[in-house]
Amino acid sequence: MRDVEESLRLIAERLGVSREEARRILHRYVCRGLCSWYKTNAKEVGFADMVVADEQAKVVEEVLKQVVEGASMEDRFKRVHRYLCPRGPCSM
Repeated sequence: MRDVEESLRLIAERLGVSREEARRILHRYVCRGLCSWYKTNAKEVGFADMVVADEQAKVVEEVLKQVVEGASMEDRFKRVHRYLCPRGPCSM
């Protein structure tokens, strides 16, 4: 999904973080914590306790609206989560 990859690039650039950190921020922003990966691993790897700061959330939302395909933010969230979730599109 080129649009999601482009969003990762832009988030990293605008926040001055690595691609991996941008990926974690974006994933945390869209994740609702309903999948089995989240329930079994998120706490262990620090994902469950991760907080997306207001500034980060603002950048992520702007990028999602500009770059990621979807008729609504909900559609964009689903698209991003399908691409990023370690266990697939399980929480949507």
